[in-house]
Amino acid sequence: MSLSLLPLLFSITGILFGYILARIAPEELNSGKKYFILLQHVLYGLIVILTGYYLYNVNLVILFVWVSIAVAFFILKLKIKTKYKEIGSYIIFAVPYFINTSQTFQLLLVTLIFLYGFPFGTLLKKIN
Repeated sequence: MSLSLLPLLFSITGILFGYILARIAPEELNSGKKYFILLQHVLYGLIVILTGYYLYNVNLVILFVWVSIAVAFFILKLKIKTKYKEIGSYIIFAVPYFINTSQTFQLLLVTLIFLYGFPFGTLLKKIN
């Protein structure tokens, strides 16, 4: 396994930590559900903005295509109510990780993906 893939794989553990958090404090799920959803949307937007900024330096066509796909998927996510829709989010987030090899960008992206996993893991407990 390549060393460049390890940070991306580690960022997915945010889901696990979010799920553990939901198991530890289940009484907070009902009152905090709307805030977890809001946090997830805000982080999605931050990831799109950050990635757009860094992809602008790579290629404008790639930037336009990626942002179009990310926005279309976000709208689709709002319409579909299933926990499997998040797999698409992680795939969309992983693509720019391999396109732009700037270590600063990759570190920022994996950090935001890790944080994105917290509300998703917490909401995953609620969906079950």
